[in-house]
Amino acid sequence: MDKLLKSPHSSHIVCPRSSSMLNRKDLSAKALIVDKPWFVHEIKFDQNTGKLGTWIDFERGSTFYYEDKELGIEGHFKANDTTDKIWRHLNFFQYRMLSSCLDSKG
Repeated sequence: MDKLLKSPHSSHIVCPRSSSMLNRKDLSAKALIVDKPWFVHEIKFDQNTGKLGTWIDFERGSTFYYEDKELGIEGHFKANDTTDKIWRHLNFFQYRMLSSCLDSKG
């Protein structure tokens, strides 16, 4: 079983097998399966309150597939109007995990 090692840089983790470095945002994105155009914008961990927060955003100018069969609409569209939504995840060990993501209002 591979062990993850903390690098001399506190925000990076090294996997000995591949010798690649992942920062906290990249590691979180892989764990949550966040793919482009989405990305992990920010992570906050508060050990005193027992909360781990992850903010997910998308690259500016991205388009997203949308289909409404009743209205005959289909295609890739830009998100012009968004709202922030929060989801509660399973705990990360003993810590309460919440994710925040921009979502289209439409």
